[in-house]
Amino acid sequence: MQENEIKAQTILCIPGKWRNESEIVTSIVGNNMGEYLFAGRILMHMKTKESFQVDICEYDKNMRESFQWSGSVNQILEEFLDEIAEHTLVIYLIAQTGTLQSAESIARAGNAILKAGGIGLKVETAGKAFMAEQWRNLVDNFEPADLYKMFVLDSLTDEDGTTFSCGMHNLGLRDTIISNE
Repeated sequence: MQENEIKAQTILCIPGKWRNESEIVTSIVGNNMGEYLFAGRILMHMKTKESFQVDICEYDKNMRESFQWSGSVNQILEEFLDEIAEHTLVIYLIAQTGTLQSAESIARAGNAILKAGGIGLKVETAGKAFMAEQWRNLVDNFEPADLYKMFVLDSLTDEDGTTFSCGMHNLGLRDTIISNE
């Protein structure tokens, strides 16, 4: 690791309407043409051997509100939020990131879970949510600049006027803070 390289952990939250873990395993393999294998709480890309930690959680009554707030920047639809409210299980996809390449890898892994029945995707480590179609479009038509759209919340402002970014660490960069300008 270089001296200025940032090690980060990226967490993607993907709710879906799966009945159980077995259905998740079958859906991931079946909807991704064997490109990913899921076993023992690990999702692995078969060609690159990159792996991602998977945590599966039960229904979360706060999921709709969480997606509503984090999705406001992406103009998510009310119908989408209603579908989020009906999720049965939540997959948390977790990986060590901090480079553009590792961010792209987890973005593609998140897309694999969306293909397997995920309703939407929230980048927990940036506070930014997407409808499944929005994320799939970014991955399917990928350009390196899209990583910024996916993993960084442009700017937040607090009560005293300080403005800052959130999520640059997912890409291996430092977030910015501007005060008294």
